[in-house]
Amino acid sequence: MKKRKGIWLKGSYTVEASFLLPMILTVIVLIIYLSFFLHDRAVLQSAAYTAALRGSQMISGEKVFSEVEKSAKQLIDDRLIGTDEVLTTIDVSGDDVKVSYKGILKIPAGSLLCGYLAGNPKGIDVYAESQARRQNAVKLIRRCRIIENAAKGLKE
Repeated sequence: MKKRKGIWLKGSYTVEASFLLPMILTVIVLIIYLSFFLHDRAVLQSAAYTAALRGSQMISGEKVFSEVEKSAKQLIDDRLIGTDEVLTTIDVSGDDVKVSYKGILKIPAGSLLCGYLAGNPKGIDVYAESQARRQNAVKLIRRCRIIENAAKGLKE
């Protein structure tokens, strides 16, 4: 490259880049944290459904709560990317088993943004809930077979 004396080069590209680069990086970081949020929410929803389903397959009332609680904690153990302070709520009432999770996805240096958008200065709330009806599998299969045999009898 030849060096020219007395010629001033424009710095407009540098100025434009200094304005665009922070905006582009902010958008990229927000997309990454959005994917963290969606991942953690999907994991919590799947874990809530699985724990409720496991609890619905148990017959005795006292063991159901402890087994669902144990299952709910195992299902989310070391699977969440950015969600902290996960609270697990389990409700076994009558024939229903209900499992819900609530956690906070923390965004570093984004407390102003989170407080403005979500109303929570700690981060964005991640919530998942699922429920299943408790059934006795043996009785259910017997009823299905009775209905199946009755339907076969009608066809003949």
